[in-house]
Amino acid sequence: MKARKISPYVYFMTAIFIVIHLIYVQGVIPPLVGWWNYYAWRVDCGDILYKDIFCYLPSYFIYLTTFLYKIFGNFLMGFQIVGLILRFIEVCVIYSILNTFTSKNISFLSVFAGLVLEISYLMNMPYDYNQLIRFYVIMSSFFCMKAMVQKKEYMSNMCLAIAGIWLGIGLFSKQTCIVIIVCAICGIIVFYLHNDGMRRAVKKAVMFALGVFVACLPGILALIIQNSFSDFIYCLTSSMTVKGDFGGFFGRVLQYQVHFPEIMVAIIIFIVMCCQQRYIMYCQKKAVNDSVRTITKEVYFVILFLFIVYRACQIVETETGIAVSYAVVVISVMAYIAIRLAVVCIQRLLRILPEKVFGIFENLTLVFICGFLLFIIVITYRLDYQWKSRIYYQMALFALKRGLVNVIFWVMLFVLLCQTVQYIRKQKMYGGLSCFVLNAFAMCLLGMQMISSVVEELFILPVASLFFALLFNVVLNYGNFDNEKIRKNPLYKLTAGLALTGIIFLSLFITVIQKQVVSYTWHGWDCAGLGRNDTYYVYSGIDGLGGYILDIETEKAYETIIDFIRKNTDTTDVVYEFPHIPLFNVLTERKLGTYSPVHYWDVCPDEIAIMDAQYLNNCPPKMVIWCEFGDGLWNFHEDYFRDGNASGQRAIRDFYWNNVQKNYTKLYEYRTLSVWLREEPD
Repeated sequence: MKARKISPYVYFMTAIFIVIHLIYVQGVIPPLVGWWNYYAWRVDCGDILYKDIFCYLPSYFIYLTTFLYKIFGNFLMGFQIVGLILRFIEVCVIYSILNTFTSKNISFLSVFAGLVLEISYLMNMPYDYNQLIRFYVIMSSFFCMKAMVQKKEYMSNMCLAIAGIWLGIGLFSKQTCIVIIVCAICGIIVFYLHNDGMRRAVKKAVMFALGVFVACLPGILALIIQNSFSDFIYCLTSSMTVKGDFGGFFGRVLQYQVHFPEIMVAIIIFIVMCCQQRYIMYCQKKAVNDSVRTITKEVYFVILFLFIVYRACQIVETETGIAVSYAVVVISVMAYIAIRLAVVCIQRLLRILPEKVFGIFENLTLVFICGFLLFIIVITYRLDYQWKSRIYYQMALFALKRGLVNVIFWVMLFVLLCQTVQYIRKQKMYGGLSCFVLNAFAMCLLGMQMISSVVEELFILPVASLFFALLFNVVLNYGNFDNEKIRKNPLYKLTAGLALTGIIFLSLFITVIQKQVVSYTWHGWDCAGLGRNDTYYVYSGIDGLGGYILDIETEKAYETIIDFIRKNTDTTDVVYEFPHIPLFNVLTERKLGTYSPVHYWDVCPDEIAIMDAQYLNNCPPKMVIWCEFGDGLWNFHEDYFRDGNASGQRAIRDFYWNNVQKNYTKLYEYRTLSVWLREEPD
């Protein structure tokens, strides 16, 4: 038996995946790296989760991190490598789903267009509970698809149970996954009720729910054995208060997410995507000639182009003024003309190529596209930093990219509603069953994320990948996704691949620049992105940060703070850090002392913050590392998360003002961070 040949797409995906992550994964994000490692260290030392340590999430992610902590210790890069492996599996699964309704080229390019948008998120980290939640949801959707097309009953039940297990793991990693589970159960009932009747629908839903229960059972038993179930309930219920009331939530969504120009762009794209196939059928039925059809399609594109340019100019003008918005118009018109001419030229070229030559040309094109993308990453990475910085801020690239994310969200929401109606009416679903299932799961995931008011790039990977695949299926008038001849049409793959490559090129350009210009900023502590020619970098020599590349200023600050901790405290002393920067506690193995390891507003309830403030006053820690926000930023957090009311975190700030500043000696100050040592009594 011959070994199965590995597809070249696997090699291309691996190469580009590694290269695009090298632009940021070796940079440290101070407030986040180490947060969950602190939990893992304390649990590994014998502390009982929820009873000894407050946590606003269920336990599985912390237990996974604790397991990895036994392997890696405080070697933080090891956790990121595990996250990268899981993310690559995720990319491959999405690729396989896309390939059920579109070509390999479009699937390949679409998934990387989504990946590029996702990694541009400023807080994007391969190993984080939010990243893993997305992984669990995608795996669950994959097995749900398998169940719905299985002809053997036992295999269908097995796939549904596995799908439930993945979401059960997600539920015991983040409680808001209950929304996705409920939606999934309702969807399963509707699907099988629609086809096989109520009895079979209930049976299938029970199999899925059984998988959820099996996945949650070890976590429940652990809570009972540790006698921490009541503490677990207390932590989760109290954490429900940290985001503010629902009225404030919907007000924030309306303010930050609903932009009518972007919704109009989404509506036009949706019309193009969903109505193109019906329009082709109508033209054939009414004997409308090709010229009329071509003119109508061009009118669609021109209207869409004008709305996109209008919204882009509006964003740029708001950010930088009207002068730069004129440049947007010129660049957009030139890009539009160039893309249209390129498509026409490729179409003409392919028509005159012999069949044998064409096969070689097709393979070379794929190699060229992948090489071109890698070249764009490297060349953008090496461009002059000052030039990139001016482009980034003057062209409002961050806001433009956020506009693209919003448009993708609205388009796929409309597509999901359309698919649901088509299914209920027993019509052929747009994109097919696999597209519908992945879209439903992914949109539920985005809806769950909107508790933070906006759709961010954090969960955009599956949604954006679907968006690009569907869009470029339609661009060339191919709406029948199940037709094998159309799906394998080489002209379709190459011309759509060119357009997708152009979009990925722009996204890569913006993403690489963003990761270098403003890699991550957190209340005055800036992490310089890699590849800036105005910055001197070093490989970190700090134990635990091996493999990370830091700017020399940050490296010296880390070394200084860690040196002060080790010289002035021992392993039994408490080193308190506010509000959530336990990186130094992990690297030096010093306890924070308080019940809650972090006191940031959106994760720590007021009553916990007040209780911890009392502990700090009664048992002052040996050392305090404090991040000073200032009244403006402090008020912003309370307006955003407490609906303008005073937060319990003010009690901790009172401890800092009345105790630390009076009874401690300041050892070191770096930007907004200051290190204080308690004065020993004479």
